[in-house]
Amino acid sequence: MMSEFASSPCLLGQFGLDGPAPRIALAVHADAAEIAAVLVASIGALCAADHKDDPQAIAAWTANKTPDQVRAWIDDAALDVLVSREEEGCAIACVGACNAEWILLNYVAPDFRGRGHSAAMLAALEARIAARGTRTARLMSTETAHAFYSAHGWRDEGRDDCSGAGALRGHRMAKDLAP
Repeated sequence: MMSEFASSPCLLGQFGLDGPAPRIALAVHADAAEIAAVLVASIGALCAADHKDDPQAIAAWTANKTPDQVRAWIDDAALDVLVSREEEGCAIACVGACNAEWILLNYVAPDFRGRGHSAAMLAALEARIAARGTRTARLMSTETAHAFYSAHGWRDEGRDDCSGAGALRGHRMAKDLAP
């Protein structure tokens, strides 16, 4: 099953990546604790431009990043929750989620940053959205990830509150998908 969503080495080659191609698969309940840990670690270590190292902002942002919540996301028929690994059975390097129109998550574990997992995850999420017949995908980018998404063809549509409480501002972005 892991190979079902394996990323193309040709696609990854355009980003100048060395090493094993990220392997993307649907998440399962057994992944929930590790997924939650990746989300919390990524937010804490890589998103300082957004949370400014404010413990309250980090706590608010990560409050729903629990194994129980991840299992609920996995069980939600409207969502696709994906994981990326370098090899089957290895640690989860990246976590992504989408519904029919929106990319909801794309977080890389700090130790795997720069190895192509986020780019491979983004391509997989875009493909899943396009397969549902959606012509324009949407996401809310952090300040940290804004340049990454822009470099992958996403365009700005405005700025909004990401947190629901005014604590984090994000970039509303969209991308037209190939028909």
